[in-house]
Order: sequence, then C-alpha cells, then structure tokens
Amino acid sequence: MILTIINCGEAGKSSNLFPGLFAQFSQNDQEAQQKVEEEIKTQGFYSKHIQSKLQNYTTIVESETTPDVKEPASELKDKSNGIIALKNIIIGERGEINSNLYSLGSCRGLFGKNGCLKKLSSISLFSKTIQNSGFEIKGDKVFLFPYSKVLGNIFANDLIRLPNTTVTNFTNNIPSLPKLPPFVFDQNSTTNESLTPSNGFELLEGKYGRIKIKPKFAVTLKGGVYSFKSKSLNQSSSLICEKLCIILVSENVELGYKSKIYSQSNISNDLLLYINKIKKIRDWIFDEEGFSATGNNYINASIYSPYADIQIGDKSKVTGILIGKNVSIANGSKMVNDFVSEPEIPLTDIEYELSSYQLYLDQTIKVSQNYENNLKLKLSEILTGNLSNTIKYPIFPKGEYSKIIFNIKKAKGIAEDGSEITIKIPTSSNEPYLEIKGPFTSEGGRTVSILSEKNHSFRLFELISGEYFHSPIFTLTSYSSLSIEVENKLSILPKERYDEIITEADLILTASIDSTQSYSEDYMGVPLIFTIAQVKPINCLKMKFDVNCSQNNRFNVKGLGGSIGDNIMKTQNAAYYSTGDQSLLFLKKSMSDIISVQGNFGKVEL
Repeated sequence: MILTIINCGEAGKSSNLFPGLFAQFSQNDQEAQQKVEEEIKTQGFYSKHIQSKLQNYTTIVESETTPDVKEPASELKDKSNGIIALKNIIIGERGEINSNLYSLGSCRGLFGKNGCLKKLSSISLFSKTIQNSGFEIKGDKVFLFPYSKVLGNIFANDLIRLPNTTVTNFTNNIPSLPKLPPFVFDQNSTTNESLTPSNGFELLEGKYGRIKIKPKFAVTLKGGVYSFKSKSLNQSSSLICEKLCIILVSENVELGYKSKIYSQSNISNDLLLYINKIKKIRDWIFDEEGFSATGNNYINASIYSPYADIQIGDKSKVTGILIGKNVSIANGSKMVNDFVSEPEIPLTDIEYELSSYQLYLDQTIKVSQNYENNLKLKLSEILTGNLSNTIKYPIFPKGEYSKIIFNIKKAKGIAEDGSEITIKIPTSSNEPYLEIKGPFTSEGGRTVSILSEKNHSFRLFELISGEYFHSPIFTLTSYSSLSIEVENKLSILPKERYDEIITEADLILTASIDSTQSYSEDYMGVPLIFTIAQVKPINCLKMKFDVNCSQNNRFNVKGLGGSIGDNIMKTQNAAYYSTGDQSLLFLKKSMSDIISVQGNFGKVEL
C-alpha cells in the first residue's frame, strides 16, 4: 500500500516507543533541561540520558571483535566526531579527514572465532588523502598509498607504507581502543506503509514504514523518536531534524546524488541514526550496506550501523560519529570535525530579500509589519551599521524588546567574480528568517542606528559543490532611536527628508552649547562671519567618525553666521549657534571641520 502525505495537518502517530525520554524536557526546571540537552549534544550515542531512557536495546560484545591492546579499551575521546569500523575503514583518493579513525577488528573468524586472515581488517588511506594534525589512527593494520599524509598519530600492529607517504608519528602498538556505545533497535516490527511526503512536510515522532522523499523535496522531522523500515532520499532532496531526533531503521538508508541529511542546529549529535539490518545474516565475512550515499552528499548526523556497512560517495561532506561494520568514504570527500571552524566561503557579500519583520519580547510578538515591496538588505550593511538606512528608519513603538526577526523570501551570495549563488537558510517555520538578538529599548521615534555583529550561531559554508548553508543570526551591539518628543519636532518636514538627513549625518546627538566664538573670514572674496560652537554631548545616537562623544568631553562645530560686536549675520540656510542652546544635531565632517547637515535642518532646538 502507498500512502501519500499532504502537508495539511499532523502526521503519523505519537510514539510511545520509549516513554519518558522527552517528558523531562517539558518540566519547569529549565536549568536541568538544558543540562540534559547539552549532555546529549556532547556525548551522542554515549549519552547516559539516551542509554537510560532507550530500554529495548542490545549491545555489541566488544571482546568478540577487538584486537589485543596493552591497556583496557577506553571511551571515544571526541564524542562529536570519529569513524569507527568493526572491520575496515577505506578513505578514497584526495580525501581530507579531520577526524579520528579506529578499526576494532582483528578478524578471528565468524563471530570472533580463530581462523581467518588478519588482512581482512585494516585502515587504508588512498593516494593524496590527508588526515590533519590533532587526530589519530588506531587499528591492527594501516595501509598508506602514495602521496597520502597522516599528520597526527598512528597506533598499529602493522604499518604498510607505499612510496612518497608522510607520517608524523608512528607507535608500533595499540594502547587503547574506544568502547562501542550500547546499540539500540526497535524490537517491534514497523508498519508496512510507504510514505511519500509532500515538499515542506513536517513529520511528528512515531512508527513508520518506508519513507521515500522525492527529488528536490525537503522533509522536516519535528523531533523525538522515529522508527522506520527504510529511508530513501532521491536526488537533491533533504531530510532535516529540527531538534533532537533519534531514528531507528530496521533495514537501510539510501541517499541519492546531492541529497542531504542533517540537524538544523548544525550539531551532529542532534540527529542519532541507528541502523539494524534486523533480518539480515550477521557475520564477519559477508558485508551488506546499511547506509549508502551516492555522491556529492551533505551529512551532518551520527550514524551507528554495526551489522552493515556505511558507504559515502564521491565529493561528499560529513561530520559526526560514524560507526559501521565497514566504513568507506569515496574520492574527494571531506570529513569535517567542526563546521564552525571551517573557513567561510569566498563571498564578497550576501543579499537578503526581506518580506516583513517582528519585534519580540521574550517569545511574544509585540510588533509585526509587512513590507509592501520586498526590501533588499546586504550582510555588509548589517555589520557596518547601515541596517537602519536600508530598512528606512522605522518607528518602533516605545518599549523594551528582546530581538528582531526579519522574514526572508530568498538569499543569494555574491562571489568575488560578481557571480551569484543561491544560499539555503534552514527554518522551523514557513519562511526562513534573519535574527538580531537584543535586548534593546525604543524611545518611540524613528530608529537612527542598528549595529550588529555575528552571533556564535552564525553559519556560512558550502554543503556540497554549488550548494550553500547559511544561518544568519546576529547579536545587537548598539541601538538608538529618537524620542517621541523629538520625532514630533521633526514633523516640520516630510519623514523622507529627515531620513535623508539622518543618512547624510556621520554624527547625531543631543547636546548643549557651552560657548561660542565668532570671527570674520573672506570666502571667495566675500567677507563672512563664522561661529565656532563648543558642544557638550548629552546623548550620542549615531557616530561614524572618531570623536569622543561622552558627556565629559567637548568638541567644536563650525557654523555660518554669528555676531561680532554690532555686526550680526544670520542666514536661513545655515544652523545658528548661541550659548545655552539645547539641540538635536545632525553633523558631518567637511575637510578638517565638523559642520551641520543641510544647513539649518541639521540643528533642531529642543
């Protein structure tokens, strides 16, 4: 039977497979909840909370597959990344490995009995493959093919090197090997239904049969425990985990060309995948695929397939723990230890097309506004303080807010050669968004300045060739707005005119005039009176050049007009300064002087 799911309501049945696993996440004790989540994110399959809550599991008997070591086996050092094979690990040509490699097997025959050749258990790095420093290789036999490099440490009983290989450090024994975590599977059979979700469908936790995702479709797992018979992702399709997902598969997982499976948080331990091969023969010699990826795939998940192989196709990117009977990573693929540390892609800028914004106080939307025509905003404008100009100096209601969310219709990267690339932005809602985390306070007038920096959750990297992942999250470093009273005074001109003045100004502040000094100067043969006003800052709202804008400082502003004795000069097109004034000043630098913007409109008396 084929069951097609249309995205018009809740899907599936709520899972009672492992009751209580996520119940603790809904408790009022948020601090305890956060500790549980952090423990799972860092420990993954080794998490004590996962192990204690998933009851119906069986474990691999380590002594049946592990070669002799001088010290007792230890746990995996890096719980966020590593490749472990019960038998063989093969890394194809021109691969880059930022991960530990462990082969646990010594091949003692079927189910650990003596009698088969040790050469059936090994770790092989093919030509021009590199394992970077900071990682290690441990296994019974290690093969290095020409021009391969191991810049970390090798621990092995046998090391076989072909010409032109590089080894930084080799130890001719195995001091320890990682223990396997408990393996989990669903003892109850899954349904025989086949699911073909619609694009953008959100799947709740529960028991399902075979799930097939159509080409270029994206399906989101909302979080929880899922039981599948098999999973198949067609070309360029995506399976996304919104929050912690534990997936139990009784047969196999297949990824088509350019398909992706990843956790939305960019943390591989948020997506734990157990592959059981429950009806297949489990032995040491005969191998079958449990997880297979065709090529150009992006995988950000932890995969545990002890009874079947894990095969990653050409030019793929992988992060997370991979535990398989055999693990094979094909030519030109990359095992990334941490995408956060990966250099950003060479873009000159990113352009976002915005459809609306919301102001939040904690989790409550206080203000929501749609743009009549989508606005275009660049990453550079956010980081250089020009955001307020691009979004047309909005007037936010007076009050406190915790963040700003801008909904994004689409985003594109601008490469160094001027070409444009499409960028994928993950989302848990109907529309991707850009987030600026506060808090901040609006005084009720127009927004003068918003300056932000990249948040620690900001992400930008290439998923697979030509496809890019971006998480635009920023932290607000400064926000300023005019007060309602000042805004009312600016109503003498249309809002668009003062928007222009704000844009032109390099320095906007409220200030008092401590003193003035006028003097005469010839300007193009005409004698004119100028005034130097000593300004005492009260509140700086925007500052784009180097000036001390603290209340204890003073600086000079030059204005046209003034008085020398009985000689008084005033002009309607210039700001006039007199001692004792309190004003809102819109200033800019002209040569070596600081002057008002657009003459008398650059000084508004308060």
